[in-house]
Amino acid sequence: MTSERIAAYLDGGLSPEEREGLEGHLVVCSECRQDLAEASDLTGRSRARWLVLAAPMAAAAALVLFFIGFPNGSPQQDGPRLRGPATGTQLAIVSPLDGSAAHPDSLVFLWRAAGAEAYYVFTLTDAQGDVVFTIDLADTTLVLPRSVGLEPGAPYFWFLDALLDGARSTSTGVQEFSVQP
Repeated sequence: MTSERIAAYLDGGLSPEEREGLEGHLVVCSECRQDLAEASDLTGRSRARWLVLAAPMAAAAALVLFFIGFPNGSPQQDGPRLRGPATGTQLAIVSPLDGSAAHPDSLVFLWRAAGAEAYYVFTLTDAQGDVVFTIDLADTTLVLPRSVGLEPGAPYFWFLDALLDGARSTSTGVQEFSVQP
């Protein structure tokens, strides 16, 4: 990963596809994660934003390592499947979409269910990576409480983790939106 791509990533100058590809690389490359952390420190950016990405990337790295070690998704060829990805499960964002601007009076977080028994952990952060609001819920819709004041025009980041039966999980990855003035 070049220093130019790291700078573009930190400045938000990558397309969604480029950002997703770079984040996928960061999951498996500790050297590039270190380079990103050092560049973040040099630019004066808070490490907190990096921490917002660290948990989903660590989970993805664990899944990659699991499937590299057990290509069939199970350590036993003939035994029962012990763990693996959620079969037929897709956690998908409906609203607000990544990069969108939402009206403060109609801001509704909405996602497709990841399964009948799924339980969700919703996290909203500001541009510095500080948690603005977090909640555990079983529903697929969330309206922020009035006590959560969002600054018009400011960027916010949110992600959703779904906890599934059989000790499985899936995540949306980090999504960005802003509030219309």
